[in-house]
Amino acid sequence: MSKIDDTFNTQEIDSKIQELKNQSNCNNIFANKALPCKSPSSMIFELLAGTAAGAIAGYALDKLFGTKFVFLSVFILGGFAGSFYNIYKQMSKR
Repeated sequence: MSKIDDTFNTQEIDSKIQELKNQSNCNNIFANKALPCKSPSSMIFELLAGTAAGAIAGYALDKLFGTKFVFLSVFILGGFAGSFYNIYKQMSKR
């Protein structure tokens, strides 16, 4: 190989490496379109935080009104559903 061929190949390789570095790590393998990056650990945290917030609010309302697990169960399900919906909205943005 001549000197020109070596230079061309290294420039091409460098440009491909830079292109790959600039790409997002979260790619939809089926549609080959980039999804908003949301790591699995942040999704789990969001589900747990919404459920915990619902549990705390439900427990406080149960104590306030003297009921047993009525508001707690409703708010736990509501917190979980709200968190799941929020994750769904964020993941469906393109």
